[in-house]
Amino acid sequence: MTQIRLSPSGPVIQNLNGSSLAVTGPGLQLRLAEASTPIGTHGPVSSTPVDIGQTPGGDPLIAELASPTAGYFYRAEVHVDVENAIAGLTRGEVTIQASYDAGATWNPVSTTGFEVQEGGYRPTRAFLKMTTLDIPEGAQSIQIKGTMRVPQGSIFFSSVNSGTGSAHIVLTELF
Repeated sequence: MTQIRLSPSGPVIQNLNGSSLAVTGPGLQLRLAEASTPIGTHGPVSSTPVDIGQTPGGDPLIAELASPTAGYFYRAEVHVDVENAIAGLTRGEVTIQASYDAGATWNPVSTTGFEVQEGGYRPTRAFLKMTTLDIPEGAQSIQIKGTMRVPQGSIFFSSVNSGTGSAHIVLTELF
């Protein structure tokens, strides 16, 4: 049975009757870190991978978790809005990368492909499914970011509907 705390050193969360809130089986998800940013119409993104953030290739959007625990199960998600402004179908990929040394070194941990029809808009998501991340001994934090590349053609970070889109990163612990 796992006791749930508000923070690693915080008090145990309790039920209304005063008993400890506890998890006895798999299925609970606890959102540990997230980051989001609005993005306007920016681009294009091409075959060279670019960081996902307010502008392609600009400062990356990063979600950071202090004191990660080896052996725990984590899931990461990267969401970004894209638009295909050229003729034909465009395919691309979003890669989730992790850093355990404050961003000095980034390692790819998951890649997801996507397609956007000509003139189309698509909220694109990449997932790192439930996994035990290979957290090095003594790691002080884990940082998650997304990169995007389009092998042929180009796309733009955007949202056709409102003229502005968004990017969002979430890191969740699974029990």
